Amino acid sequence: MAKTASFVVGIDLGTTNFAISVIINGRPHMIEDAQQNRTFPSAVFRKDGQWQVGHAAKVARLKEPHLGAYAVKRLMGLRFDSEERPILADALGLTIVALEDGLCGVQLGEEVFTPSDIAAQILQFSFDLVKKQFGANPEEVVITVPAYFNHAQRKATKLAAEKAKLPCQRIINEPTAAAIAYGMRVSQQSKVVVFDLGG
Repeated sequence: MAKTASFVVGIDLGTTNFAISVIINGRPHMIEDAQQNRTFPSAVFRKDGQWQVGHAAKVARLKEPHLGAYAVKRLMGLRFDSEERPILADALGLTIVALEDGLCGVQLGEEVFTPSDIAAQILQFSFDLVKKQFGANPEEVVITVPAYFNHAQRKATKLAAEKAKLPCQRIINEPTAAAIAYGMRVSQQSKVVVFDLGG
């Protein structure tokens, strides 16, 4: 694919998987890694101060689960005293701790990270993959989030983008993104219903 100096990146920061797409000349192109993967597990793994993200993190977490995390997006903006916290801790196999602000943090080994810290690693991985393939920085990054995300969850996502130093100006709902993408392909006026079935 030809390199370009002006393009926009869309990142679907999914709970189960994440994906990256670029818009060039009005058309979307899915980003693949060297193994031709177009979707990546929303997993991270940290050992000896180094992060792994995606497929490598998913595999590494199987051997040392206490050093990895998966589907942390569910903890975005969640208070530690929430009824959901113990359910999520059990379902996701995470060690969830209380942060000073009363929100949930994730313990990996001896270190504690916010959900935004972990999401930032996924976003940085996505950004680096794009830069590696295009040899240039995108002018803008758009991140999609679930329609149910409240203000605290959107704020945590925005913070993750800031931690990853991404030029993110917009965070939009996943169903909205799907409707916009569909609208780009049709010329006539019409009404469209989008069902977001989730992971």
